[in-house]
Amino acid sequence: THTQLIPDSVDVYAPQAILDTMQAAYTERIHLKDLIKSGSQPIRMSRTRGMRFFPDSVKLFTEVDLLTRQSCEVPVQGINFPADKTLRTFPSSVRVSYLVPQGRVRQIDLQEFTVVISYTELIENHTSRCRPHLSNTPKGVTGALMDPLEVDYLLESLVNEEELIVPQQKKGRK
Repeated sequence: THTQLIPDSVDVYAPQAILDTMQAAYTERIHLKDLIKSGSQPIRMSRTRGMRFFPDSVKLFTEVDLLTRQSCEVPVQGINFPADKTLRTFPSSVRVSYLVPQGRVRQIDLQEFTVVISYTELIENHTSRCRPHLSNTPKGVTGALMDPLEVDYLLESLVNEEELIVPQQKKGRK
């Protein structure tokens, strides 16, 4: 939703002492709730003793973008892992559903969604399940939800091939 006040400024008539300390002119409070279509409405300037505004009201224009629910698969990534550890999750990705204005659906870069599990969180976890976190979403996305909320995981230790000890075969006698 985009809003605009017209005019964006008003003339103020008041004693000089008030004008010297004045930083902004305010409108009466309004509540915009459950907007489903664009429109405009007049708003009166807030009544303040000793002050007059010209004009005494402004027009609020609201442009409403309808939201649509979209979804995508996002791989689960491990963060803060030591070099000799790797994370395996089951499933390896989660479905993220989100709300986006209809006019921006094609502008959403799905690569900007990031779902992570931190190594420090896993070492304190004493179960085989954990909860991934949605750490990044594209600009303009709201109401993002993940499914499933928990995944099974395994921590694997990587072995450096140079460190492997290969048993030598004994030469037998004939």
